Amino acid sequence: MNGSKMDRLGIVRQQTLHFARNARAWTPGCSPACAAGNAKAGWCGLPSPDSLANMSAIGVCHSAPQGDAMKAIKISAALVGLAVAGWCAIAPGIVGMRYEEKMRSDFATMADKAGGSMLSLQQFDRGWFTSTARVQLKLPIGSQVQVIQLDYKIKQLPLPFIRWSRTDISFTPVDEQGKPGLPLPLTLESIRKTDGSNESHLAGHDVIVNTAAGTFTFSIEGKAHTKEGEPVSYDFTLPTFSFLAANSGNNGLVLRMNDLKLNGQVSAFNQPDAAWASQMKQQLGGASLLAGATPLAQVGPSRMEIKLDDKGGNFDISYLTHLDSLKLSPPGLPPQEQDNIDLDFSYNNLNKQALLAWQADTMALASRADLRNNPAAIHQASMALVYKHMGAFLAQSPSFNLQRLSLHMPKGTIQGSFSIGFDGSGVKAADITLPWLAAQGQQRSTLKASLAVERSLLDALAPSSQAKAQAEMMLTQWQTQGLIKNDGKVISSSLLIDRNGVKANGQPLNLPGLMSGMNNRPAPVAPAPEAAPAMPTAAEQQASTAPAPASKATSPAASMPPASTAPAPAAAPAATAAPASSPEAKAGQGHMRLPGPRLDLRYCLRQHGDLAIIRCANRGR
Repeated sequence: MNGSKMDRLGIVRQQTLHFARNARAWTPGCSPACAAGNAKAGWCGLPSPDSLANMSAIGVCHSAPQGDAMKAIKISAALVGLAVAGWCAIAPGIVGMRYEEKMRSDFATMADKAGGSMLSLQQFDRGWFTSTARVQLKLPIGSQVQVIQLDYKIKQLPLPFIRWSRTDISFTPVDEQGKPGLPLPLTLESIRKTDGSNESHLAGHDVIVNTAAGTFTFSIEGKAHTKEGEPVSYDFTLPTFSFLAANSGNNGLVLRMNDLKLNGQVSAFNQPDAAWASQMKQQLGGASLLAGATPLAQVGPSRMEIKLDDKGGNFDISYLTHLDSLKLSPPGLPPQEQDNIDLDFSYNNLNKQALLAWQADTMALASRADLRNNPAAIHQASMALVYKHMGAFLAQSPSFNLQRLSLHMPKGTIQGSFSIGFDGSGVKAADITLPWLAAQGQQRSTLKASLAVERSLLDALAPSSQAKAQAEMMLTQWQTQGLIKNDGKVISSSLLIDRNGVKANGQPLNLPGLMSGMNNRPAPVAPAPEAAPAMPTAAEQQASTAPAPASKATSPAASMPPASTAPAPAAAPAATAAPASSPEAKAGQGHMRLPGPRLDLRYCLRQHGDLAIIRCANRGR
């Protein structure tokens, strides 16, 4: 009997040891008394085989530690509840205070960049889980300022060590008396996430804003993502946009655009040691400018890409622009149509620090009230800023490059390029002054230009056969002088000006000799057409019929035509008498003139530009 009892106790002991090894549930909360009484078991908290027969031993052994645990749990719960209550009591104030400080800081930064306090915080009310604020926005539109009231509704979640909030902003125009009108159907929603980033969504449909400059009507959809230390990414779409200018009468100017899309990534541009890399894209479905119902300009689908490359202390910025079509219809002039217009240009090696300093001084100048009504003083102060900061820019060897200018017209194509650069190597910014530029600027500057025009386009620009003959004469002269190349299809020219002099189409060009030749050498003329001379004017007829006064060296008989001589045509005396009183004709005596006009071609050749030369020659017809 005792053996079977011992066997049962052994089995129970083995099962208990097995349970203890796997669960170890008895070890926590073991009192010293229990541990001493169960030393035979080898495990703290395990009863001896003799005590298993009496289950009350287990209850006695563990009653004390269970009471201590419950007390600890109650104390911990009380402390946690007290901490939560305290946090809930002070957190809304802390969160609201930080939000208000952040708004004021952001507005101050924006004011420094924009040259004025465009945004100002008028009111901020801190709530438990919701705060409200009122902000005033001043938008300069032309010479007027439009004031818009922004109402903020901030929903904040006070979490320890992290922040989350959602801000809804509504827009209300304010009139000249400072009274707000009706809210615009435009909303901005911004969510600050727990990682510190912000997601903003802007939406508005058929928004109408009346300003002193005119009326804006638009619809907009878009979003933006911001995070400290990262570029701002944005994506906006304006399906429709129009602007009606004020005080323009029945023929009011109207600008309309459709399907305008803007997207990209933009850096802050506020620190010279930060990365400025940015990329922006713009697409336009079409635009038109009208005077009443009369179109003045029409732009087809177009696109633009702006890219900023960071180079440490300097940066490059490039613009790539393409217009599918452009039609200009000036009043009183025939419409001009172009298509496939490309304009690609870039600025290189611009210094960040110099740009920020120049912008800061420019904004400070713009905020000076004593100069707003004094254009001369503003111009003088602006030029002083240019002279102040030009050394910091020129010392970095900046350049401007017009890589491509191309447009196609119904009668032909024009293509061109242009670049100008300055070599500032080895020069300190403080040493670059106006006297230094006068002495060294030409040696350190490089200019390149090229132009190619199809002959068919030039032929179309000439309004008459005589104008074509005059243009052909000029082209022949320029080709002889090496200024242009003419293969019969395309007229092209390239120009290089650097420290070595001037080259045209790769050949050295002597500008003083060229100008001297244009002033002294007879210009070739086209053969005169077989046509009757032009009818003289009344003044010319009077001059031709009036007898010339006799001089001391000429007898009265010599001044009269012989009786046997046939009378000359009426235009002949005018051709000989009129130039006698013309200074240009006196300078050009002995040279052949264009048929018909009494204007020396050399005067026209001194005009700037081909079209100006052609117009000058046509005025003498």
